[in-house]
Amino acid sequence: MNLALTVATFTATLLAAGTGLALRFLSAGTPDPGRVGTYLFYSLVLVPIAGALTVPSVLVVTSEGLTVGVGMAVAALGGANLVSKQLQELAQAHGDVIRSIRSVGVGTLTRIILLVIAAALWTDNLAAVAWAFVIGVAVQGIYASWPFSPGRHLATGVRRHAEDTKRDVSEMLRIGRPSLGYSLGMMGLQRTDRVVIASLLGPTALGFYAVAATLSEIMRVATAPLGQLVFVRVTKDRKISEATRQIILIGLGGQVTVGALLWVAAPHLITVFYTDAFAESIPLVRGLIVAEVFMGLVLMESRAVLGMGAMRRMGRDTVLLVAFAVPVYLVLIWAYDLMGAIAASVITYALYAAITHLALRHSLRGTPS
Repeated sequence: MNLALTVATFTATLLAAGTGLALRFLSAGTPDPGRVGTYLFYSLVLVPIAGALTVPSVLVVTSEGLTVGVGMAVAALGGANLVSKQLQELAQAHGDVIRSIRSVGVGTLTRIILLVIAAALWTDNLAAVAWAFVIGVAVQGIYASWPFSPGRHLATGVRRHAEDTKRDVSEMLRIGRPSLGYSLGMMGLQRTDRVVIASLLGPTALGFYAVAATLSEIMRVATAPLGQLVFVRVTKDRKISEATRQIILIGLGGQVTVGALLWVAAPHLITVFYTDAFAESIPLVRGLIVAEVFMGLVLMESRAVLGMGAMRRMGRDTVLLVAFAVPVYLVLIWAYDLMGAIAASVITYALYAAITHLALRHSLRGTPS
């Protein structure tokens, strides 16, 4: 089901074509009601398409078949995930980044509670597990958008003149499509290591690495939300203000602080939550902490680049970096096993941070593409 959710997220990102980011960019914290209505109407049209594409995509990437009940739930997950992502973007378009971030916690908690109930009442029933995912994702979107009257705006979008709808959709696609390289490339970059490890070293090695990666990614708890806040502020100011620079510095400081604490606590966290059987993950965590410092900088400065309007450049650079990362991971993992994966992550993330910083400097000089 985690695989299904990943596929659903990839599908939703591809279909939405950056319209959520475009709405945020055009709104600068105060979205136009008519444009919001069109955005929601367009998102609703995509729901059945997302559901229809998610099921065969899951079948392609997994060797297991799906029962009718599970297949229906996976289709619902595809549609619900698209709506949820678009509604989170709506909250951020209104400048409420914190609510959007909080919605992830609310949705995840809902899913965990439902999974516990499903495990207690319907043992080994994958359909029940799947619907727990669907409901959790739906709650996430509802919570994120509740204060912004999505139903009323959707009704407005349905009633709008066709020419107005076409104009707004075209504008959002024109602005948002170039950012697809960034969104999809970022997803690919953060999963290349797992794919290569699974292919070259097998599931046991992947298990050790996955534990280390999960712990190290805790460091993004500060920089990911601050990156979204940076985007909102930059789209409002159309520049990097002193306050925005301070946010980036605070985020970087928080990243280093959390990393230092995690470096010390990693052995205890792994043995307590995963037992001594995963002791091999301890040095992997510490290596990935170094890589995550660079990724934290990327998560903030890349949003600043996008906020300046350099979406095509950020998308192109991210795709090129993925193309660079794949052979680096292949060569280093083949030569040095899991420590090769750590080295590849540090090299790739450090290079990405340097490229992103250069793109930001160019954008500030008025050359966004």
